[in-house]
Amino acid sequence: VALWNSVQTVNDKMCEVFARTDRSAHESTSSKELAEISEIIAAMEREKA
Repeated sequence: VALWNSVQTVNDKMCEVFARTDRSAHESTSSKELAEISEIIAAMEREKA
């Protein structure tokens, strides 16, 4: 269940990021947003181990 919730969190964040990117094609995804996604993925990997 915790893994599924983590997957949903990553999915929601990525949808949010890409929705914003689609709305403003001239703006790139911020490094803060990418770092946040990377941290969520890293936390998921730590939980697997």
